Amino acid sequence: MMEWVKEFTACNEREASPYILHAADLILSRARGATALEEHELEAEISKCINDVLESYDAIICPTVVSRGFAAGDDYIDHGIEVGGESLEFYWDSAMTIPFNIMSRCPVLNVPSGFARNGIPTGMQIVGRTSDDATPFKIGAAYEKLKPWFDIANRRPLI
Repeated sequence: MMEWVKEFTACNEREASPYILHAADLILSRARGATALEEHELEAEISKCINDVLESYDAIICPTVVSRGFAAGDDYIDHGIEVGGESLEFYWDSAMTIPFNIMSRCPVLNVPSGFARNGIPTGMQIVGRTSDDATPFKIGAAYEKLKPWFDIANRRPLI
């Protein structure tokens, strides 16, 4: 995996945006030379933690990100982001999606949940048990009945 990132960066350096090049550097620095086996072992550890929770509950509901949104046009290359008074080195660290991206066997539905104090739309993700696609959709549909998203004209997409 890491060799692919190195090759891609080397072959596309002139066409890639500063953001992409920075992200590739970050990925390579965080990988710390892990082998494929070590990466799979980490995935198994994360999977076990999440599956242990899902043995007792039908789903996990959590925010999509733990920040109040990102500034449009900011690539966050030379600075991090502050969340709850704590500085995070890289804005990806505020994403609650990463464990579920790693564990692609769990179905995840992301739904609008409202607006932060600064007016940025927020989202929540509903994570189901492995191969149980129906439960996140059922929970999402129930939430939509209680808190409809398209009930206000300015939330509807222009068609």
